[in-house]
Amino acid sequence: MGVAVADYDGDGYPDIFVANDNAANQLFHNIRGKRFEEVAMQAGVAFGEDGNVISGMGADFRDVRNDGLPSIRMTAVEKEGFPLFLNLGHGQFVEKTAPAGLAMDTFEMSGWANGGADLDNDGWKDLFVVRSNVADNVHEFSPRTFEEPNAVFRNLGNGEFRNVSATGGPDFQIPGVHRGLAFGDLDNAGRLDAVVAVLNGQAKIFHNTKLAQKPG
Repeated sequence: MGVAVADYDGDGYPDIFVANDNAANQLFHNIRGKRFEEVAMQAGVAFGEDGNVISGMGADFRDVRNDGLPSIRMTAVEKEGFPLFLNLGHGQFVEKTAPAGLAMDTFEMSGWANGGADLDNDGWKDLFVVRSNVADNVHEFSPRTFEEPNAVFRNLGNGEFRNVSATGGPDFQIPGVHRGLAFGDLDNAGRLDAVVAVLNGQAKIFHNTKLAQKPG
């Protein structure tokens, strides 16, 4: 369902991560621009740390620790959480969802596109997740709703993330059937804004009004 590209092993050639829905993820290692080798199992990103497949929806492949090593963040459906696979170098990853503070906060969420961007200008890439349930009739058999509000997790710069969605303002709390995501400084204010695609609706623009702040 999601595809992300980054040079995870620093050999100068971009590699491809594929988040699959209810099937093993795939990681295609670029062999000097001539061919690709699928290495997800060897790299430690094919399954979650419990050995189960993940209902992969979105994927983001970015350096979240400012160490030059792109890590992988995924979205999934409720009761699975949004996995974080940290890049250890030498072609190896390890899931660190719980230590990063993302396990409990995302366990009841369903996510689609996600993206890493420094939203508060503190030098660390935060996580923006666009959300909605996968079933439009979920309200008929559960207390959930098809529409969900989006979520933002602040990168604290110490390997952990904090859910700061509640501080996003009243418009940010409005649920919707959100699907796609893009970032850009739309007003040249020096802060990244977010554009969110909505299923069968008008896209939402979230204007970033936060000032830079220190991690903590």
